[in-house]
Amino acid sequence: MSIAEPFAGALEAVLLDIPPLRDEWRKEPGLLVAARSADPGRAFRGAILSSSSDDGTSWQRLTEITREAALGELVTPPSVTVSPGMWDRANTIRVAIKGKEIQVGNVSEDACLAGQNRFLIGSEIIGAARASFVSYDALDEVKTYDLSVLLRGQQDTDHEMDAHAAGEIVCWLDGPQGLQFLPLPWSYVDKPRLWKFVPHGGHLEDSESVLFAPTARNCKPFHVRDIRISRDGSNNITWTWERASRAARTFLQHGEPLDEEVEEYSIDVFHAGTLKRTISVTGARTAAYSAAQQIADGNTPGAGHPVTCDLFQVSQSFLRGPSTRISL
Repeated sequence: MSIAEPFAGALEAVLLDIPPLRDEWRKEPGLLVAARSADPGRAFRGAILSSSSDDGTSWQRLTEITREAALGELVTPPSVTVSPGMWDRANTIRVAIKGKEIQVGNVSEDACLAGQNRFLIGSEIIGAARASFVSYDALDEVKTYDLSVLLRGQQDTDHEMDAHAAGEIVCWLDGPQGLQFLPLPWSYVDKPRLWKFVPHGGHLEDSESVLFAPTARNCKPFHVRDIRISRDGSNNITWTWERASRAARTFLQHGEPLDEEVEEYSIDVFHAGTLKRTISVTGARTAAYSAAQQIADGNTPGAGHPVTCDLFQVSQSFLRGPSTRISL
């Protein structure tokens, strides 16, 4: 997951390259874009997002943002290590969200399980059943809330659960304020471009630009889960795993819906840090690596001679998801 550095100037704005929050957001590359006024005394009147592929010589207008987003920062990070996939009742996360009209509230645990009250905090997507109002700074129009009774690591962000620091970005993802999905052509993917948010009535040349390369994270499969690796008496290696789906689902649903036309995986096998072979798997959640293959790759089969591999799920758009590294 990647997030463009926040834009400065008359606007506070972000480009969010994150896993999809809705099923319709996983079909084509895109970003979530969000903006708000940087001046507490000035109402947000909209903004234009433009991009340049030639170092600013020419600019293409991409979209207009008409609604103000609920943006802020993390005040108190989580301090207790917890496991994903269950309620986090140990941590209380304090956030400061800008905007005097913002009203974050509680939701029932069932509603939170069903997908309500989602926040992007740093690079982790979190659900919060409790959002307790703490204070309001009228001068800066900032409201502080304590978030608790949490669902951590939502939408394949459990790998980001231990990476928090005060001051990182907070975005209320399902608030009434403006969070807009911007579809992008495939030609934008992994290509650094300049991006500019220009406030309503402003001039392109007066706005700051940020260099950012979208990765189409919303189109990529999730990490595979529950990987098991074993070696038999002849030193043949077998991997098994479980898939994870980026199709919209909740904790109230069972199983992982297949959201690709074909269930496909890819395994990169390394020896001494060098990629030796790639194993492709279709329609199964298991793969074998024989002793003969290990010898052909320059490894000596058996204990004391570790095998390292990266396991990926592959999408129908031929994009690999993030890798899970395992060794035996």
